[in-house]
This record gives sequence, structure tokens and C-alpha cells, in this order.
Amino acid sequence: MKLNCVNIYEPIIDDTDLDPFRIELKNRKGESENANRICVVSDDVKAELLPSKGMSAGEVFFGDRPLFWKPPVGLPDPENLDLWGNKILINGSDIYGFDYLETFMGGIEFYGLRNYGMPRKENGIVFPLHGETSNIPVKEVEVVKSNNGISVTGSFIYRSMSSDTGSRWYLSGRKLYRVEQSMFIPLKGMMMTFKTTIENISGETLLPDWGYHITFRPENGSKLIVPSKHAEVRGGGILPEDIETWHPAKDDKIRTETGIIHKELMTETGKTFILLRYTDGRGVKCTFPASPYFQTWFCNGGAGSTEFTYRDGTSVFKKNWDGQGVEIGSSSLDHDGNIDRTVEYERELKAGMKKEIELQFEFLDEKECAQVEKQIREYKKRNVRLNNT
Repeated sequence: MKLNCVNIYEPIIDDTDLDPFRIELKNRKGESENANRICVVSDDVKAELLPSKGMSAGEVFFGDRPLFWKPPVGLPDPENLDLWGNKILINGSDIYGFDYLETFMGGIEFYGLRNYGMPRKENGIVFPLHGETSNIPVKEVEVVKSNNGISVTGSFIYRSMSSDTGSRWYLSGRKLYRVEQSMFIPLKGMMMTFKTTIENISGETLLPDWGYHITFRPENGSKLIVPSKHAEVRGGGILPEDIETWHPAKDDKIRTETGIIHKELMTETGKTFILLRYTDGRGVKCTFPASPYFQTWFCNGGAGSTEFTYRDGTSVFKKNWDGQGVEIGSSSLDHDGNIDRTVEYERELKAGMKKEIELQFEFLDEKECAQVEKQIREYKKRNVRLNNT
């Protein structure tokens, strides 16, 4: 089944039996008519894809448990973005490349492909924070039901774009990659798979710089448990005594962010995992490919703060940045080369070749969660050599 993601009033022509799944295309009140949401609903999972935002994942529920955060901003309008601009000030300073911040709201966002990390400037060209992929719109998706479950897939072309060509920013420049994003939900069970395929269509060898930001819904005392041999504070400093647990801000107007870089994660057949453990003993196991860069991300507070403001002094965020998540990528966020060099990774993608990256999320009951945590604790007990200071 093909689904037009632009016009929510166009009837969904469905000649396929999707039962027990339901598919809806929605526009949320107060958001642009260019910014729509695809909802996929089953007995066990309710998931949302954001076609106007590079097929990022929005809200996801396993049963009645929300997986991802309450974002501090709404769904942006892709037709009215300038990711290369500087309308957002950082602590009052005029810095290019941070306007992405007013678009950061997905539960899973795929980044790149010329810059995954912090904004940088080369030869007068601004490479914005986290690149452009998470804001390129998808006009049409394909919905396929199989005996195992349902998949929703959409794709877009990534170009050597800029904001000063006179055409829509995401249609400017030469074609570099075709990016396909797909979400799969099984017929039964609280699971969800998110897959990205990067295809080099440039005609020459490229170095795709990609990454993900996965932001879970935290609760006071929830933990991110990582099977790593080595951990260090991003940017340096003394490693906190507790690097697993999220707590709310003491003062909502003050945003606190902590990034912990992990290396030498436990792997099997090229894949690794983490555990998000809730305070009731249940949790979510997230499995993904071992990658050069991996960090946990803890953030709280920030509603109405002056850290990120527009030029008139108005705060960018009316809500707290309450999130607990991970960042996975092909390179270091800070362009300092601080990656896990034990991971075997081929940076080059030859013309016509593809790279697939798959993330899997599985909800665990108390017994399953305890078993996974025990596995992680035993690995860390045997292998942790150093906590960097």
C-alpha cells in the first residue's frame, strides 16, 4: 500500500488486509500542514513515524508504557527551515549551525551525512549540528503487511545542499545518497525495529558521516546500563560515581547535560546492546551494531532558560529537556578523534554500494530484565579496567 504523506485529506486507498494493524496519517493541532505523522497501531505497540522529518520515529508505546521522551518543541515545518542560520544564540553568543535545536524532538533521529556531530565550518561552508537528514521530508511511504508483521518504509535523496540556491534547501545540489528508513512491528509482542539503508548514488567513493540520537522517556531512578569496559566523561573531567541513573532537575530553569563515552562494549556477531531499566523492574533492551562512537546522554531541566534563546531574548524551549538516551555514530561528536578503535568499521562507501544499520527495541518483564542486567554486570565485573578522570 502506498501512502501520500503530504495530503492528509486524500483517502487512503487500501486493497490490503492490514488487520490487526491500523494505519493513520495525522496532522496535530498547531503544527504546519507540511508536518504530518503516520500512526501504526497494534494490540501491543503504538508507534509514530514523522515523514516530514526524515522518517524519524516520534512517540512509541509498548502497551501503555511510553518509550521516548516528551520533546521540548513541536514538529517543525521542513519547508521553512534554515539549518545554516544563526537565529538561535548560545548563552547570548552568535554561533552558526545551532538552529537545528528548534527541530530536535524525535525519539529516534538519524543524522549526517556530511556532518554527524557538532557544527563546524570549512572553507566558508557551515556544516550544521547533526547534519540535515533528520529534517528532509518524505513525500510517500510504502506499507507492507506480512505473516510476521507490518513495515512502513520511506526514502529521500541526500544532496550537497545549501540554503542560498533559491530552491528548496533539500532539493539543492548534486545527489550523494539515497536514504531509506523503515520501521517494522511484529504481529505479536512488544518489539519494534528501525532500519536505515544508506546507498551511495554519487558515482564516486564517499565517507558517510552518520549517527543516531535515541532519547528515552526517563523517570526518577530509571537507569541506562551499558556493557562496556571503559567509560569517560565527554569533554574530560572526573567520572561521576553514578553514571547510570536519571534524576529530575533541582531547578527546572537550569539545564544539566551529561555525556558518558563508552568503549569496548560487549559484542556478538557485530552487534551490541544496552538496557533501559525502569524503577518497577521492567525495561527495554536496545540492540544495535557496534559502532566507532557510543555515548549515553542524560539531560534535565531547561524550561524557559536563557541558555538557548532567539535574538529577542525569548527562550527556545518552553518545556524541560528531560531525556535519557544514547548517541551512536561513525565518528566522534566533537571531531576530536575520541572513538572506540577496537570496533572494526569500514568508513568508505563505494559508488553503488549500500550500508544497513538496524536498531531493535524489545520490552522486557521483570525476570527478563533481571537476566539481561545480570549478564551486563558480570561482563563489567570481569572486564572494566579503567574509569577515565
